[in-house]
Amino acid sequence: ISEEFYGFDSFRALIHFDGNVTYNFPTKVEASCPIDVSRFPFDRQVCDLMFGSWVYNGFQLNVTSRQSNADLSSVKENVEFIIDNAPIVRHELYYGCCAHPFPDVTVYIHLTRKPDYYITNIIIPSVLVTVVASFGFLLPVDSGEKVGLELTVMLAMSVFQLLVADQLPPSADSTPWIAMFFTFTLVLSGGSSLWQVIVLNIHHRGHRKMPAWLKSFILRPLAYVTCVSLPNSVHPFQHSNKQDNTKRQLCQAECNGRSNGQQTVQFTGDYYDDDSEFWIQFALVLDRVGLFASDGLPFLQVIINKHFRSKVNISSCTLSFNLKPLACISFLLLPKFGVPHSDDNRQNDVQM
Repeated sequence: ISEEFYGFDSFRALIHFDGNVTYNFPTKVEASCPIDVSRFPFDRQVCDLMFGSWVYNGFQLNVTSRQSNADLSSVKENVEFIIDNAPIVRHELYYGCCAHPFPDVTVYIHLTRKPDYYITNIIIPSVLVTVVASFGFLLPVDSGEKVGLELTVMLAMSVFQLLVADQLPPSADSTPWIAMFFTFTLVLSGGSSLWQVIVLNIHHRGHRKMPAWLKSFILRPLAYVTCVSLPNSVHPFQHSNKQDNTKRQLCQAECNGRSNGQQTVQFTGDYYDDDSEFWIQFALVLDRVGLFASDGLPFLQVIINKHFRSKVNISSCTLSFNLKPLACISFLLLPKFGVPHSDDNRQNDVQM
């Protein structure tokens, strides 16, 4: 009880004829309560205020409440939280020191965070940034902006993560799912940047000959899966025969005096241009693979959570290595639309 209020000494207890004593005085009660920020900014908190006596037992001082819920009519609206209700519950506790009960009255204050500010300034921009980043795989390799886009996404996610960290109390018990989303998006953006470097390197391989095993066992199956058309070419074994025939024709033409160096270079360039197109298409195939992988991970996450969440304590968004966070964000939005989680129901049943 604080004594910093003006006129505190003027408040006196009123004793009524029936034995009731009324003592109204201004006070400010400061209390700490555990905070679970795993569903930030759609979290719900429960703070309990316990009023009782540590000196007198239940036979000497009986603590009760005339109301089952606290009066919230005069409570000023908070800019960050909404007080849903405040039920009052009476308990009788027994301690090892004494055989008598010690009653107390506990007020459970149920708070719901207002998420509108965070939806407008953090969630919607971050979702738009990550969706744009997912389409970075569709940028042409010659544009020169593929790696720059992924690095820009990493910087944007770092800024969003700092904004969220400034709004949260330091807590070692729980980690916000939105922070996990930002972290894994950073990891995925870094992996995408590395993947784009590999794609650029393959795209600019130039006239180097592509190994036959790479064409047959990697390029062609991946091109079929990703719906990428390859340039028309003959089988590698037939290609060697074509090369021999080309050399034979050049030699014969040169012997007949109907050949020059320009024609020879033209034959050689035509031969290597085939593999140059293969390298370009291979880079396109790898781009499609990266796009499909980033889009397919959310569905894989849903399947894993559905089958293994009951056995392993995995949060719904922990495995969101995806660039499409709609599944994660929609799960976070469930409390916003009045769909409580099973954990919240179980907690409310215990406390009520």
